[in-house]
Amino acid sequence: MEPMPKSPGFSEMISAGAAPAESADPGLFYDDEPLDQILYGEAGGGPAPASLFLSARRHVAAMRAAHASGDIPAMMDAAAALGADDSPVSVSMCLEIAYILTHAVPQIPDPVIAFDLKPLQPLLEKVWRVALDRNHKALQKRASWPLFRWYEHHGRYEDARRVLQKAIGIHVEEGDRLSEAVAANNLAFEYYLEGRLREAIPGFQVAAKLFESLGDTVQQANSLANYWMCRMAGGDVTDACQAEDELQRLAETLDGAGSWQVRKPLIMLARIAGLKGNLEHAKELVQRAIEACVASCTRYPDRDAEYLRQLECGSIPRLEAKGL
Repeated sequence: MEPMPKSPGFSEMISAGAAPAESADPGLFYDDEPLDQILYGEAGGGPAPASLFLSARRHVAAMRAAHASGDIPAMMDAAAALGADDSPVSVSMCLEIAYILTHAVPQIPDPVIAFDLKPLQPLLEKVWRVALDRNHKALQKRASWPLFRWYEHHGRYEDARRVLQKAIGIHVEEGDRLSEAVAANNLAFEYYLEGRLREAIPGFQVAAKLFESLGDTVQQANSLANYWMCRMAGGDVTDACQAEDELQRLAETLDGAGSWQVRKPLIMLARIAGLKGNLEHAKELVQRAIEACVASCTRYPDRDAEYLRQLECGSIPRLEAKGL
């Protein structure tokens, strides 16, 4: 698995936040010290710790150490071991686990994945069950990020939406409109990835309006770009051509913010240029899209490079949803 990208996207990404402080453990111990040690102060190893969470604590400590040192394989092994362990985990442990796994599971769509993420599933779902069983809202919010992304990366879009809908309910309840907007955009993106474009479109419109009300023009531009991707992927090329000026404005906004997501309007503008017969301009726009995504840790540069090769051969390929 890859590390978190330095410059992740806007609405398809959220910061993992500060690492949760390791919870203070009052410490329960077995009364197993030899009497001579207790009466005469002879040196010994001390009483053995007694805790329902002792086994889990060891795995979490291994995850913490591996995460801190950047040893992803060791972190994955510890996470898999904890997921397979039937021993209970505390809420404080789950908060730390979710923090670590948010950095382990790529928080971007269509990522380049260097490690098999499948072994993380049991632990991710174990943490989510604790969050739901305890009705712990803070844990639900934190755990939702690595879990919905894991589902997304494995094509389980309905499961991803179920997790996001739970998070959105909490954001609405708490009046956190920014988090609601981000989650709404991500929810719509799950429909987009599944090819359910008609269901994705209103979600992106809702997210864009929320971002607009918050004065967040960059994330609004990203949601609007997502909206137009749905329109164009659904074959609505005529209206997309009429929106050329708006797409240019979206590209300028995202480019000015240094967002790799500027590729979205650039690729759509390239599509429009190609349909107008201006292949040279189309190739220029695709090249800009590729350059914008070089450090995105996504597979979009490879997809766009293939599109560029087809343009160089003089063809105008039809772009499917995931091609955009």
